[in-house]
Amino acid sequence: MLRHFSSVTDEQIDKFESEGITKATIDIEMSRPGSRFFAQFASNIEQLVNALFLYGFTSSIGDNRNLILHCTVPNSDFPKGIGSKGVVALDQLSSLERDLVYEDTNRGVALLHLKVENLPVCNDFTVILLPRDSHHTFITAFPGKPAMPLPDSSMNQLLFDKCKQFWSEHVFLIQQ
Repeated sequence: MLRHFSSVTDEQIDKFESEGITKATIDIEMSRPGSRFFAQFASNIEQLVNALFLYGFTSSIGDNRNLILHCTVPNSDFPKGIGSKGVVALDQLSSLERDLVYEDTNRGVALLHLKVENLPVCNDFTVILLPRDSHHTFITAFPGKPAMPLPDSSMNQLLFDKCKQFWSEHVFLIQQ
């Protein structure tokens, strides 16, 4: 989840280090491409949960049975957006941009990438929860619309194929 925040506080670093997560690991996570919440909007999970209840959300069940919460924040509250989008659909790119798309390994998976001057901003975000018997476990959250998980060979074949299809049609944006 750390990779979806634009910054990390010294207090958060201390907490991670007390849990055995090294500063080097934190730096690696913070440098990975992806969508990021602006610090003015949220710098931790608690602030994201508060925003869900403040602004409201829609819910759906994903192909992997996870609970997907999607929230749109009014532009009037955050006119510069709540975060940057690090993933876009290929069909949203110009033909020139599509010609510059390349494949690279991201979190152990060969995925499409594109270098851009600036990441697009958005005013919506997604939270993914894993339903348990009597509660939900937080999986991840990110600015933008719901997306499929990265394909993983441990997934059942149908879900794996859907994830592969989704990621063959989407591109990670890398700010130059």
